[in-house]
Amino acid sequence: MNMTRNTRKSIDSDKTVETQEQFEKSSIPEPEEDGTATSTEEKEEKAAPPPYLRNAFIRARSCAVDHHRHGKLKSVQAVVLAAGTGSRMTTLVSETHKCMLPIATIPMLYYPIHMLQRAGFTACVVIVSSGCEESVREMAKTYGLTIKLDIHSIDLSDDPGTLDSIRHIAGVLDDDVRDVMLVSSDLVSDVDVSDMFRSHRVKGAAFTMLTAQYNPKSFAPTPGQKHKSSIGPDVVMESMSECRLAMNVCGGDYDEQIKIPYSLSQHGSIVVTMDTLDAHFYILSAKLLKKYVLSPTSPCADMTSLKAEVIPHLVSMQSKTMRSREYEEASQTVAEPFASLIRYHNGSLSQGQYSQFYPRSAGGRACYTYHYDAGFCIRANTIPSFWYLNTKIPQLLSTLYPDCLLKIGDYTSSIVMPKAVVRGTTVLGRSCTLNDRTTVTDSSLGQNCVIPSGCRVTSSVLFDNVVLTPGCVIDNSMMCCTIDKEKCTIKNSIVASTLALQHNQKVSGDTLDASDLFSA
Repeated sequence: MNMTRNTRKSIDSDKTVETQEQFEKSSIPEPEEDGTATSTEEKEEKAAPPPYLRNAFIRARSCAVDHHRHGKLKSVQAVVLAAGTGSRMTTLVSETHKCMLPIATIPMLYYPIHMLQRAGFTACVVIVSSGCEESVREMAKTYGLTIKLDIHSIDLSDDPGTLDSIRHIAGVLDDDVRDVMLVSSDLVSDVDVSDMFRSHRVKGAAFTMLTAQYNPKSFAPTPGQKHKSSIGPDVVMESMSECRLAMNVCGGDYDEQIKIPYSLSQHGSIVVTMDTLDAHFYILSAKLLKKYVLSPTSPCADMTSLKAEVIPHLVSMQSKTMRSREYEEASQTVAEPFASLIRYHNGSLSQGQYSQFYPRSAGGRACYTYHYDAGFCIRANTIPSFWYLNTKIPQLLSTLYPDCLLKIGDYTSSIVMPKAVVRGTTVLGRSCTLNDRTTVTDSSLGQNCVIPSGCRVTSSVLFDNVVLTPGCVIDNSMMCCTIDKEKCTIKNSIVASTLALQHNQKVSGDTLDASDLFSA
């Protein structure tokens, strides 16, 4: 088995683009809404291919372009996973749900939902932890989201995993959808969802994973106590011939060596990429998800994590022989007539050339990645990445989210006194109050924040409802709670509790939370 390490390039080959153009230029007319032929088609019936081939081609062409005709993605259902506890950022989630943490004053859940709305979705399922439902509804109303949210809550007392959350809403998955999109609530990206979906359909994939270029800046030092991060880029291995996902190792799950199973030799030459990030955005065949992954009799029945357990299992199944009738039925995403159609129109095509449409070697259960490196794609699942997004998004807000109701420089929803100074890329949430002789520079202030006279806030993030006392200086810090001590100077720190804070105290490079009371 040959292994090549190189800089990651987009996996979509020129053949995929050419095939899409063939779809667009095809002489076979589009079907009507009810799938019946038009009068023009009836006249040309004699010149058309055999019915079973013709119907297969119409269905294939329809799945590639129907979102253009209808203005939205069709036969696919979106699910946003927002019940995470924030185990890597416990200091920040002591008083709020992870999905409601502010990025540029906007709850992070807004960003993946807005991404789906921009792609044409009119509804999506949102899974949140108990007690968060009303906050999500209020967020959608406040920030002008028009997409219909089907909100379901899950009890976190049993420490459920991502797969447990999906099992919880299995009953609301539509019966007539072909694919299911699973999106994490901490994903902030401008990726073209329609293009990713088109790639998934054109390749006949059973599973597609969004990956992005690893951004070292999102793991750079942040305010607070310094801790060495154990999370790095994921290791992605793909077959060179078909660009199928052969193996994926999560960042932090490996040290200096990675054991590669012998089964990977069946893929031939392997491309190893070590600067990639799994964006936690997946598209699965609905049959594969419902009849195999969620089946109580499948090997996935005892699994709880989607990324750590289910995905490696599905990827490994590509190189194994079919053993269960249920799996064969669930993973057969592309019918044999479509493969026959490809051969019918171009008999010179070899298996390697049309396997992207009918991945016979994978039993119709091929797994792929969709690599996005043309724009912005970062997960806010750690304190460093959360901090980085809060410093970056205000600069890109008008470009990435032009229809967002929140605008830099628009402070009409807040009270800014005449002698208050607001500079740079400062973003103010609704109903903030800035008194005279205050200065706020390059900072994000959540809703209902109050900055009294004599305060200076620079390059910092204030959560919702944070109130400062007169004379406080906040510099390059995150404030998760109200400061009730006067004339404090806080630099390069995270403050989640003021129980250990004193009047006139200077704090630098520290993390203050409730655990400080129990320290020696």
